[in-house]
Amino acid sequence: MQSTDNRRRSGPPGDHSRALREVFRMLADQHPRDFREQSFRFLGRYLHLHTVGDRLHRILSAALAHLAVRPKMRGKNDLSIYMWDTRLTGCMHPYRHLSGSPDDGDSIEVSEDNIKVSDSHGQWAAELDRTKHEIVGCMNLAGPRPLLHDFGKPLQTLISVWARDVGVPLIHAGMVALNKKGLILGGSGGAGKSTTALACAAAGFDFLGDDRIGLEARESGFVGHSLYNSVLFDKGALSRFPVLQPHVVPPEHPSRERKPLVFLHAVDSCRFSASAPVRAVAIPRVTDRKNSGFDRAKPIEALRAVAPSSLILPVGPGSLGMRRLSAMVQAVPCFWFDLGKDIDHVVACAHRILKEAGK
Repeated sequence: MQSTDNRRRSGPPGDHSRALREVFRMLADQHPRDFREQSFRFLGRYLHLHTVGDRLHRILSAALAHLAVRPKMRGKNDLSIYMWDTRLTGCMHPYRHLSGSPDDGDSIEVSEDNIKVSDSHGQWAAELDRTKHEIVGCMNLAGPRPLLHDFGKPLQTLISVWARDVGVPLIHAGMVALNKKGLILGGSGGAGKSTTALACAAAGFDFLGDDRIGLEARESGFVGHSLYNSVLFDKGALSRFPVLQPHVVPPEHPSRERKPLVFLHAVDSCRFSASAPVRAVAIPRVTDRKNSGFDRAKPIEALRAVAPSSLILPVGPGSLGMRRLSAMVQAVPCFWFDLGKDIDHVVACAHRILKEAGK
């Protein structure tokens, strides 16, 4: 939680969002050449990003670039984000001290009425108004490069809260799709979700995500939604995909970063889907064999593999997400997916899993 000093700066509960929006409007008027706005098809809704600062806009939009839409469309349950660059504008956060250091830990606070949620550390601070569906804040870009996680998966905690509020809880899983048939990749960290998703994406599947997916229930079945096109993974996995090498962003902060980052949107051969119907669930397991294989898994086995890692997220899927996961694994075929060392055979097995699920 925040320091006593920062608590004193926080002001009356519930006043922050309005004041922050007024600051943003003022800065947008003062810096018209540096004002940017962009819309994205996001979790079946529309996300509208507004920034003061070109560099800040590039940082926040890179992970969402695969979901960009040209018209500024609006609909129910839109999410609007307003962020400014403190270095460019000279305007610091009125209620938070931003040191600019990536070594400062995260701080999450919730107002007494449960309407406002704030998330911050040394480089940035933002607040979600759950009734207005707005996130407002700023980033201090005067210091070191932001953490890879901060622009690889921007504002993930606050977006997770909003996603759950609008009925699309986030689960810890990857997802790819082929011919509009979605394959959920579940399991704990290190199970092989990222490797499988990247192998399939390199072979022509649509990429939706490697470790976070929005899960929605519709009358026609379950739908998985993409969030970010970024992938954080270890160097061993990276070496298996030479096409990604020119796009690697290496770690710079040893105390907070371990894995390099790649924005798949920068890779010309990658294809993406914003959403896809879920047709099967696969639980990857790394093996020492050359070839891959798969077997049917019971719904309870699939739930045990996916649920625990989702529950330990900073903002988990909640009871709604757990009920939805349980219903999903009972509604679609589930498989153990034993990953071999031959990447081409991993892809061949993913094809066969979707074919088997369609029977």
